[in-house]
Amino acid sequence: MPSPIASLRALPREVRWGLLGVVALYLATVAFNIVVLPWRGAADSYDHMDYIWQVWNGHLPAPYGHELPGMKEPDPGGTTRHATASHPPLYYLLMAGLVGPLLDSGAWESAVLVTRIFNALVGLAILGVAAWLGWRVGGRLRAPLAIALPATTVLVTAFMKVAGDSYNDAFATLWASVVLACAIVALLEGPRRTLLIVLGIAAVLGVATRSTIVVTAALGVIAVIAAFVVHRPEWRLRRRIGVGVGYGAAVLVAGVAAIGWYFLFNLERSGSWFRSRVQTAVAGREKKSLLDNLSDPDFYLVVPGRLLGLRDWNGLLPINFPLSLLLSAICIAGLVILARRARRAAAPGRLPVILVVVLAAVQLAGLYAMQLQHATGWGLINIRYFLPGLLIIGMVLAVGSLGYERARGWVATAVIAVLAGAAFVDSVWFLSRFVEDATPLSILRRVADRVEKNGVPLETLPVLAVLAVVALAVVAAALHRATAPARLLESAPRSGPGER
Repeated sequence: MPSPIASLRALPREVRWGLLGVVALYLATVAFNIVVLPWRGAADSYDHMDYIWQVWNGHLPAPYGHELPGMKEPDPGGTTRHATASHPPLYYLLMAGLVGPLLDSGAWESAVLVTRIFNALVGLAILGVAAWLGWRVGGRLRAPLAIALPATTVLVTAFMKVAGDSYNDAFATLWASVVLACAIVALLEGPRRTLLIVLGIAAVLGVATRSTIVVTAALGVIAVIAAFVVHRPEWRLRRRIGVGVGYGAAVLVAGVAAIGWYFLFNLERSGSWFRSRVQTAVAGREKKSLLDNLSDPDFYLVVPGRLLGLRDWNGLLPINFPLSLLLSAICIAGLVILARRARRAAAPGRLPVILVVVLAAVQLAGLYAMQLQHATGWGLINIRYFLPGLLIIGMVLAVGSLGYERARGWVATAVIAVLAGAAFVDSVWFLSRFVEDATPLSILRRVADRVEKNGVPLETLPVLAVLAVVALAVVAAALHRATAPARLLESAPRSGPGER
């Protein structure tokens, strides 16, 4: 088996340069979010850091009250809702080993910085998973897809916000992405041993990080069963199903043995395996019934309408929502074009591709169902809850943007540029909310003031901006070359969502 370095060297030059550009663009964008966001972070940042602190001190957090000093005023045993107490502890155990001593010494700002850097590096791992998947299954489009897919995956603003903060979402998204990538490859190429081992480990680690990964893990196991049925025709059907079910049972036993105790712990204290407390009113939130959510357009448009940020950039650049819808419409139209072209080609071996489409659709449907359950009561409609399906969202954007035969490189570049630009703008908008009668100059002053308060040299901002522009230019050039008709013909075809 070739080493990762050898595998990279075997890629076409434009793919290597394109991936280098995507890595640089991602690092510039996530670094901007890291240095601009106050060290106290976004809404639930303190809860995540407090969980780390409590694990470092040998116990799990209670449903109410916080203990971490410095970042905010602690209230051990108090009445303040602990937003992360229901999460399984894997991420927090890992981070406690990294930043526990810093928190012990009172250097909580440094602890937050280390946590953010860790999450940013997790984003790089997700980028690598997406690049591998794009190259593995892209067919004639494998070269441009290996560039576009990692970009459209990690540059989605909802992910960028957690990759540049102390949330555990990025870590959970990594394992969900690995499960989905292995499941897709197994469906298209067959259930190989290495894929099954990696998928099983990632499923267990994902569920040990966030309970929302249960849906993805279950779909991964179902995909393996389907892969055995489709790709082992020499076996009797009973054997194919039996082997697949046996694999699923092994993953289930491993998951229960590793983290089942925590879900029982939640069940004991709240009556629900994924809550730490009985659901009660939350200050500032309106109680919504199931019908309220089902009749709310935001519920259905939370993914296509919020790719560029959870809220509109009012007072700064109020085009977030319509621009996101336009981006989604362009990419979905590109998918339709590709699907019609593939149907006319009447390519053999279409069943595995159909199963991949079904997998993607069921993953998103499952996340919508979980979003509906969460939003009913005092929850929120939030695209962040769809991050377990981030790889699927990235595939829709990447494959769809490459569906325009005569403008593939340009459309894909435009989509990537909008995603990256939106991540920058959303970070600036987060700070502009606190500026009365905001003007461009006052917002820039606010950003500069925050960066300096974070102890970061102000020169960092233009350096990151220039790096992002240069990286985007490299990505554009690589995509332009990779989508040239002659280069597409040189790519070895594989069965997959791309053209043959």
